[in-house]
Amino acid sequence: MTPEQKKLAKKYIVLNAALLAGAVIFYFFGGRLAGLYSRLNVCVLHEVFHLYCPGCGGTRALFALFRGHPLRSFLSNPAVLLGLALLAYYEIRAAAALLKKDIGIYARASTKPLAAFPFILIAFAVFRNILMCFFGVDFLGELLVFWR
Repeated sequence: MTPEQKKLAKKYIVLNAALLAGAVIFYFFGGRLAGLYSRLNVCVLHEVFHLYCPGCGGTRALFALFRGHPLRSFLSNPAVLLGLALLAYYEIRAAAALLKKDIGIYARASTKPLAAFPFILIAFAVFRNILMCFFGVDFLGELLVFWR
């Protein structure tokens, strides 16, 4: 393994250790963190316009997924599942590159899914707000009161 490959391998291991530590902290202390987050964070779309932003429901989606409720997670915010699928794709590519000692595998991974992710998030937010405002469907159950 070349020095550059060793350096990339170390970065990969450190990044994955940080992701794993974050997941463990979220799993065990997420309830307390969510309460603190809800008191400190004010979403302008939510508070002023009574609409959902692309990230609304993301924390609930993670909680539902950690507790084994993928459908509830999807209904809270499908971007979480999509983001985890993208993360898994790139993780598998990186692991394959390290195992085969061919950094080119990772470099050849397409970035098109990453580029499409923000547009998918915005489209989802628009779709969810249209469902709520015009059809009375509110998967999170917070803002429908304002639109009746």
